[in-house]
This record gives sequence, C-alpha cells and structure tokens, in this order.
Amino acid sequence: VNGIRGLDGRSSLPRQLEKRRGHPNSARRPRLTVRGILAWADAHRAREGKWPTCQSGALVDAPDERWSNLDKALRVGRRGLPGGSSIAQLLDEKRRISRNERRKSVWA
Repeated sequence: VNGIRGLDGRSSLPRQLEKRRGHPNSARRPRLTVRGILAWADAHRAREGKWPTCQSGALVDAPDERWSNLDKALRVGRRGLPGGSSIAQLLDEKRRISRNERRKSVWA
C-alpha cells in the first residue's frame, strides 16, 4: 500500500506520533467503566480527603488519565461509556454526593 509524504500507507499521523514521540493515540485509549471510575473516585477521596472534580488533574492510580478526560468521556460517550453524564452526576447518582458535599473535606 502506497502512502503519501513518506508514509507507507498503513500508518497515520496519530500512530506515528505515538510511535516516534510517545504521544498517546486517543483512538487507542483503553475502555472505561463506571465501576472503574467510581473506584478511582473512592481512592481519590480516601487519599485527598475530598471527592474529585473534572479539575482534579491526573489520577494517582492511573497517571495517563486525567479527571477532565474521564468527565468528557462520560459527557459525550467515549471509550465504552454511553454519554450524557459527568463526574459530578456520577458521584451524585452512585455515591449520593451533592455539589456542596464534594467541596467539603472529610477531615474537616
């Protein structure tokens, strides 16, 4: 298969960036589950003393993940998730944590 611009045709820019620059290919990210996200949220709360938000940065338990990326996957339905949710909604539905409760520290 002949490609263009020096590529062999069986590749793509995302694949080349992943291979040569170590930039993760978003199309090949692992699938997510609600159960897995909740486990990360529980661990975050146990460690940090508060529930995560979409602005909580990188996950300690999964350094290649960011809470903002999980939130987006929940919102738009990526990586095996159905969409139509968010980190805030998930915590409210599954852990009964309202917005005001998420802001409070368990250590206070």
